[in-house]
Amino acid sequence: MSSSSSITRPSWKDWVERNAKPKLRYINPNKAHSQPTRWQKAGPMTRDQWVNFYKWLEEKGETNHQNSQTKPKFKTRPEEGRRQLIPGVFFCVENHKREKREKQRQLQAKLEALSVPRVTREKFVAPPARIFTYRPQLSYRDPPRLEVGRPSKKPPVPCCFQHDDLEAEFWANIRFPISKRALRAKPTQKLIELAKPRVYPPKPHCPIPQNMDDQPRKRTKMTAKQWQQHLARLKYLSRPNPRVLAELALCDCGVCHFCGSYCEYCGCRRNSPLF
Repeated sequence: MSSSSSITRPSWKDWVERNAKPKLRYINPNKAHSQPTRWQKAGPMTRDQWVNFYKWLEEKGETNHQNSQTKPKFKTRPEEGRRQLIPGVFFCVENHKREKREKQRQLQAKLEALSVPRVTREKFVAPPARIFTYRPQLSYRDPPRLEVGRPSKKPPVPCCFQHDDLEAEFWANIRFPISKRALRAKPTQKLIELAKPRVYPPKPHCPIPQNMDDQPRKRTKMTAKQWQQHLARLKYLSRPNPRVLAELALCDCGVCHFCGSYCEYCGCRRNSPLF
């Protein structure tokens, strides 16, 4: 029994193998090699094709109410006593649309009539702006006020001169009125510098420092604390190498060790040098 059960194949395996295979698509051999229509060509249409398409859409794209009705396959004779369908019914629908369009047109005409003002006025033309002298508006100063007599009136200039010398003499002797504020004003140092002709190379904004590499640094007087720190630093630097001090033998008297005295020659804790 055990051998027969192992030989038999379960039913679900047949179902899995049958459904695991890809589904075969049916291809009509007549339409396999058929040429695409003019609207089924691959790629974008050209400009001429779009023009032809829109012409066809204007002519045949609109719905035809008479052809939109489902017609019977077989023509039947109208029975006696039954009213025959007349295509004039579609004119009633068209009349309804015409009335709706007429109402919208009347409404638009009323809106246009109401939007027109009762008193029509001409378009406002602003007068030409008066030309004043340059008066900057600074936030941290009082706004400049107009001075009496400014801007001054333009002097009368003749339309033509008989000779160039007369024209030159006229412009040389012409004088313009000077304001009282200009006569009382005192120019600042910056205005005087700006009034002078420009000099090249231009004046530097800050003075160029001298070459400090060749000059010694300026000495400054030290304070009492700085002088103490300087003496302590010199005392530390005057000592020999700490490794050399560690190799030297110390004194056994204990006085040098207690007082902390060093030799003036080599820096050891003895009264006399060893070498």
